Amino acid sequence: MNTVTVIEAMGDNYIYLYPCGENNVIAIDAGDAGAILRSVKERSLQLKAILLTHHHWDHITGLEELKRTTGCEIIGSDPNRIALLDRVVSDSEIMAIGSARIKTIAAPGHTSSSVCYLIDSDSLFTGDTMFIGGCGRLFEGSADQMWKSLNKLSTLADDVKVYPGHDYTAENIRFAGSILSTALPDSTKPSLPSTIGWENANNIFLRAGSDEVRTALSMANADASSVFCELRKRKDRF
Repeated sequence: MNTVTVIEAMGDNYIYLYPCGENNVIAIDAGDAGAILRSVKERSLQLKAILLTHHHWDHITGLEELKRTTGCEIIGSDPNRIALLDRVVSDSEIMAIGSARIKTIAAPGHTSSSVCYLIDSDSLFTGDTMFIGGCGRLFEGSADQMWKSLNKLSTLADDVKVYPGHDYTAENIRFAGSILSTALPDSTKPSLPSTIGWENANNIFLRAGSDEVRTALSMANADASSVFCELRKRKDRF
């Protein structure tokens, strides 16, 4: 089993280091160059590449320093808004970086060009698309796009580990409790990482098609995309 290093940065951001061979790692997102460089140095590692989930500043601010310092390859999906990309990826593309096998999953919704990365078939890095118990705000995409993106992720194997771009878990669980009038017992609240199985069972946004959530929103006859849209609007005001 590959060990993922979790770097907490900028208050609630998560940056990750994923092993790709002896003493080599890939970073997922790069909002804080200093935090990444310290983590790599402490572990005597070499940064080979950075995978970017989207173009927002808190995920890319460290790119220039990391490129200059390590010479790493920078990979992402949006060359128009991320100037330093060495490689542009698209939906369902599979690539190898050292020993790691990486599949890109297009996930529009938070931004129009958001992507997630499934590494070695068992570790999913979701950026700001899926959080533990939640999902990202709709800055560019539509509710229907985000619903379809989340559903694409939900079809992965139950034991796939979920590594989100932010720590919003407590707030997401409180929001779910405000809709369903129930709170998850502390014993069921996941630590990082979550899993696809846990999200399918507990993430209220993934349950937009369930009778329980429809009833709670007085939307018994609505389609799942419309229910998801209402959930997202309520979460924005929560």
